[in-house]
Amino acid sequence: MIHLIRKSAACLCSLFAFSLALGQPGFNQTYELGTTTLLADVVISNDTVAVFGEVSVDSLGVFGLVLMLLDTNGVELVKTVTVDTSSTPVNYITNLRESRLIGCSDGGFIGFGLAFGASQIVIAKYDRAGAERWVRRHAHPGIHIQPFDIVEAQTGFFITGLLQLDNFKFDVFLCKVDKATGDLEWFRQYGHPFEDEYGLCLVNDEESVVVGATKQRNLGRTTWLIGLNGDGDMQWQWESGPDTEGYIIDLLKVNGMWAYVLDILTPDGYNGWYRHGELIVRDSAQDLLWRKEYGMATHLFNGLSEIATDSSSCLIVAGQFLETDLGKNGTRRGWVSKVDLNGTVNWTVRDTAFMNPNGGSVSYLSGVATDPNGNVYAVGDGRDFREDPPKYHGWLLKISPDGCVDTICYTTSIDGGHKIIQPIKIYPNPFTSTVTLDLSNMDKTSVFEVSSVTGIPLYRKDLTISGELLHLDLSHLPPGVLIYTLSDESGNVKSGKLVKVD
Repeated sequence: MIHLIRKSAACLCSLFAFSLALGQPGFNQTYELGTTTLLADVVISNDTVAVFGEVSVDSLGVFGLVLMLLDTNGVELVKTVTVDTSSTPVNYITNLRESRLIGCSDGGFIGFGLAFGASQIVIAKYDRAGAERWVRRHAHPGIHIQPFDIVEAQTGFFITGLLQLDNFKFDVFLCKVDKATGDLEWFRQYGHPFEDEYGLCLVNDEESVVVGATKQRNLGRTTWLIGLNGDGDMQWQWESGPDTEGYIIDLLKVNGMWAYVLDILTPDGYNGWYRHGELIVRDSAQDLLWRKEYGMATHLFNGLSEIATDSSSCLIVAGQFLETDLGKNGTRRGWVSKVDLNGTVNWTVRDTAFMNPNGGSVSYLSGVATDPNGNVYAVGDGRDFREDPPKYHGWLLKISPDGCVDTICYTTSIDGGHKIIQPIKIYPNPFTSTVTLDLSNMDKTSVFEVSSVTGIPLYRKDLTISGELLHLDLSHLPPGVLIYTLSDESGNVKSGKLVKVD
């Protein structure tokens, strides 16, 4: 039996009443739907932001799939949670970076996860207003299954992933389900029975459903693209040379070119692995045009999660990396980059959902999408260490077309630092105790205020402008990300972010 929890706004017509205005600012917002909330993917449909993931339903003691429809300011309009309420319930979970939500041709949405404990694929179909239409669970011929991606074709929905065989090796699987009912039409697998292959991403390319897969070889892992027809018959295939311990994570075709991201594994020197990402573009014949490293190999959980394209055919990549410039415990920040098809980086945003008061953060980005105006929406999760015990919150980051979040904008190379364009000059940022305000452009009495990211007031000072520089002692403020505002007597308000470290 499926239990449905649904929350609606007062008027569902408001779903489509918000404009995707180019001038809308970006934002950094989190959502607490239960003790644990993990957002896996995001889709933009008309003026609605649809986010999909998993949530702990604490009253029932299980995890369920969640679809939220938001307006373009991140305000919740509809929430639908699906859990298994049978006598022996299993958890419905997403596969974090690899799970996907897609918008459907009928205006609705479809997402999938894993019925953990039953080792079954679970698929949920929603209409355009967020109401659940059907939920299906499907078994398989192996001992374990992990779904990774889904696409819609004319004849049905296709899902790929990895299937573990009786001999504990892995094959690529592809299955097709009926559009109207979700019933399984067929299930096929691909690969050598004594080697490991993983199907990780899908593209609907004209007459072929293209699976982006990884093959394990003695000389390393290779990228394997398989073109299949609607019956699952192989039409063509292509395999790269060894990609030095790389796994393909996501794939798309843009302007006739293939773009994909790899996770690259390197030994950490302690019998383990570090990870970083690569962005690769090939022409229509799969000949290499360029490839770029993304981030640094500093942690196993680094890497890229998804790739999208905007209206100008630029590539948008999202992921997360552990950096050591903020906080004594290191900072795992979400990264989003906009890269043109020649490999030029327009901007890179690095941000966190929460900062740990003791230093560092744990933040991930799992999915990314763009709207027709070029705004970028990335989702994931962040751990809030101010709570006891710490909780995981869903995280939504909106970035304007020129790389702005709130009032802070970014321009950078992939491996370079940021130039932060702020409304007023305030430094150092990050700071430990004192900051200096450059007020040379201010000519009115003003109020300087600092608050938490949730709006809690922490500091206020009335300023009578008498000089260019003002030194403020903020050593008593808690470490983490803070919001400052400077408002003058004419009603002008300028704001930005401060980061305090121990």
